[in-house]
Amino acid sequence: MLEQTNPETITNLHTDLANRFMYMFFCLKACTDRFLSSIRPVIATDTTFLKGPHAGVLFVAVCMDGNDQIFPLAFGVGDSETNEAWEWFLTRLYRAVGEVNDLVIVSDRKNSIITGVEKVFPKSFQGACVVHLEQNMLGRYGKNKKLKDIFRKAVKVYRVNQFTRCMEQLANINSEAAMYITDVGFERWARAYSPRKRYNLTSSNIAEAMNNAIKVCRELPITGVIDCIRGVLQRWFYDHRTSAGKLKSTLTTKTDVSIGVKDEKARYLMVYPITYYSFLVKDGDFDRTVDLTSKTSYSGEIHPVGHPPEWLVPEDIASIVVIPHVGRHLPGRPKKNRIPSFGEGVSQSRCTTCHRNGHNSHSCTYSRSSRPLTSTSGVVEGSGSHNV
Repeated sequence: MLEQTNPETITNLHTDLANRFMYMFFCLKACTDRFLSSIRPVIATDTTFLKGPHAGVLFVAVCMDGNDQIFPLAFGVGDSETNEAWEWFLTRLYRAVGEVNDLVIVSDRKNSIITGVEKVFPKSFQGACVVHLEQNMLGRYGKNKKLKDIFRKAVKVYRVNQFTRCMEQLANINSEAAMYITDVGFERWARAYSPRKRYNLTSSNIAEAMNNAIKVCRELPITGVIDCIRGVLQRWFYDHRTSAGKLKSTLTTKTDVSIGVKDEKARYLMVYPITYYSFLVKDGDFDRTVDLTSKTSYSGEIHPVGHPPEWLVPEDIASIVVIPHVGRHLPGRPKKNRIPSFGEGVSQSRCTTCHRNGHNSHSCTYSRSSRPLTSTSGVVEGSGSHNV
């Protein structure tokens, strides 16, 4: 139905010999068109667990548009994060977008992803997610704020001499931590050594943000997951297309604001015009060519599939019976919250009724009159044991 209502949309369903569900993939035509014409060639990919009646994982591939907003590209469902599942998803993604020049794929350092990318996208460059790398480094060698700050600076600097100074400072603080991120390969995470342009997409956080944006979808059966995601994308394309239509500038709002903030620094640079949209910019002994050629996004449309009684399903599709896969059910109640990554902190909820941590107002067992009192020292005192 997605293919019927959105022509040239790509969907794929894979079952085993017993017709049991294994994998699913879909990529809307509006997404591929805009990616190939207007989006920077950097793809972030990640997975998240489904929480519906059948176990499985949701694969996502997303990018960042010219306004630094999440641009969804493709989605898939598999039984788990195996080498076979990742290779299947990446193969369908490759068939959807084809060979993309200067493509960069950003992900965490799971072996299944690395192997899949090397096999399916051999001409692409795989960058490491700096957030996962930072969390692993701090988790192994201690949560040192100075260590974290220097690492983040090393990630962002453009010049090799600046990067070298950062690494020397980092090694002085903790030589083992410096060796750990060195072994990963500077080109995988440092802007100064990257062989491809990663722009400002240094982590796979936008993929995790996409997972968070569609978290309500993950509670549904697989067909519900697909249509729920389609509905989110339909709304996003409409909202962003409407916003873009109101722009008075050839630049996006985010870029316009960023240029305004950096205007004072730019006053000290020498600018030599090349064409109407391109310029040679000199900063001392350094120079770069800046191209401001405008591009468009979100001009594509995403249509709903309609009500099931009105569907005109082809006979070869209607005759297919897909049986749920045989999943392994873990003991106990299914987890609803995401398991934090190694080294990642966990925040506690705060009740708006009693002002105590660890629960919310719906599960609160304290009366409003028993709110803890705040002493002059800033320590909250209460009748219960949940001191803040």
